[in-house]
Amino acid sequence: MSLNTAVALRVGKHRVTYQPTSGLAASAANMKLRIDGTPVTLPSNPINLGGGNMVAGATSGEGLNINISDGTSLTVTPLFWATEGYWYLDVHVNRTPAREGIVGPVLAGDWLPRAPDGTSFGPKPASLHDRHVVLNQKFANAWRVGNTTSLFDYEVGTSTANFTDLNWPTESGLACRTKLPSNPPLKRMQPELAKTVCRGIKDKAILANCLFDVTVMGDRGVAKGYLHSDGLKATEAHPAQPNKPAPSQ
Repeated sequence: MSLNTAVALRVGKHRVTYQPTSGLAASAANMKLRIDGTPVTLPSNPINLGGGNMVAGATSGEGLNINISDGTSLTVTPLFWATEGYWYLDVHVNRTPAREGIVGPVLAGDWLPRAPDGTSFGPKPASLHDRHVVLNQKFANAWRVGNTTSLFDYEVGTSTANFTDLNWPTESGLACRTKLPSNPPLKRMQPELAKTVCRGIKDKAILANCLFDVTVMGDRGVAKGYLHSDGLKATEAHPAQPNKPAPSQ
């Protein structure tokens, strides 16, 4: 598995980034919001970027809620992986009309979303080796950002090259153990913990992702982002109705 540590997106005419001030985040407070490269402190009210695009602080108190004019709603929540001492970002995208990208639709007969030029990666290969090559090399490299396409902000003297590891993930997966900042991986999955902390999530897709992540990470805090996203989705589906005046007597 892999984790998000920074987010960048185009919002209308603006470029919005949310990333650590340097290296990996040491705390949620270490995350910095920038708009068009300029650091911004979130005010109490949403920032209006024009054209129906808004950036606001998350209702949970940490992170961001971004609403884009095409209907896309993005929620970013900083979370702490307690057993590993590792900060990461929980990212949820709702109601997007987007039809391409690494989480785009998978067409009939395909195994993966298509490449940026529309090329198909074909059906799922029979062998695990071929799956690794197609997914982690061909597909990954097709969508990998470079210096001319990245939306992130970079410190002087750094570029996408400093954040690109063409050898990850390895086919065996053993090298991943060296990437962890502290403890070794779980010796046993935690499905029962997952069932407990993800209980109450209504959306089936969000629930499935919560169960998977908590099971393999063994950390109850992982469910926080999913619970928040599920609540937002429920609110969007059933917005609060204004109070109606009582009928006159």
